[in-house]
Amino acid sequence: MVTSDGIQFHTFGYSIYTPWSNIVCIAPRPLGAYNPPSLILKESAPKGRIEDGRQCGVATIKLSRWAGERNDLRVFVPLIYTLPRRNWEVSDLGMAIRNYVPQLFNADPAGSPDEQ
Repeated sequence: MVTSDGIQFHTFGYSIYTPWSNIVCIAPRPLGAYNPPSLILKESAPKGRIEDGRQCGVATIKLSRWAGERNDLRVFVPLIYTLPRRNWEVSDLGMAIRNYVPQLFNADPAGSPDEQ
């Protein structure tokens, strides 16, 4: 779920929410047999109620017993299950992410030497 305040991901085993301001980049992260593109978080998500995290504007994760205490799940939001494998950046979700955190899509935020 995407809203103006952040993004929320639900799957079997856990749910995670983060505000847009807590996202630093997009990179692949292992999730089971996949390495989906993922939103990498600046601050990891502590366990808690997703609704409380959204109200306070902080990342929050709810882990089921199945997920256990997997700390690796606290530092990224996978972009899986809802995206086409190719050209996900132009999907509805990709366009929403681009709208709220456009800096994630800058190819070289520091500028390339060729441009100087």
